Amino acid sequence: MSAHYNLKEQKKQLRAELLARRRSISADEKAQLDGKIVSVFTSLISYRFAEVLLLYYPRPDEIDTRPILAAALAAGKKVALPRTLADGRMDFHLIHAEDDLVPGTFGIPEPRESCPKFDPETAGRGVLMVVPGLSFDHSGYRLGYGKGYYDRYLENREIATAGLVYSDFVTPALPRGRYDLPVHFIVTEKGVTSIE
Repeated sequence: MSAHYNLKEQKKQLRAELLARRRSISADEKAQLDGKIVSVFTSLISYRFAEVLLLYYPRPDEIDTRPILAAALAAGKKVALPRTLADGRMDFHLIHAEDDLVPGTFGIPEPRESCPKFDPETAGRGVLMVVPGLSFDHSGYRLGYGKGYYDRYLENREIATAGLVYSDFVTPALPRGRYDLPVHFIVTEKGVTSIE
């Protein structure tokens, strides 16, 4: 059996376990944890100085990023969310309000196709991306949903990245492959960890 197959199976099993654990968090506890994570994230210097925020719209069991979206728009930041493409890639499109979102792939709201595309090549250094993940490890590597959208997007691009995660889902080491990329910051309800 190949190492690649073993890694894929290992990730698949871990993903199922983590999803089940995350879905077992009560609505009240989730709301409390999410509020703390949003507060920690929006107090980050990297967030305060970011001119452009690349954000994801949350699935029901993910950390609720909508307050971050509202705060960033209210602060006059440019905010872009992903649109998934047929070839397994994604682009980010700038929005001005939640009204710019329509149902997209996987049932997750995405910007309308008419929203202007964010161009990372001309954006400069004031860009911060929030990367989704089920778990992050002490080296900044994450376990996502297995589609590879973020790793493909970030490949060969210099963009500061932050992972939002519950502290109970931070682990010493996760299984990883050669295309997996670490984030620069991990934000939990307990604070921030910078990855060197």
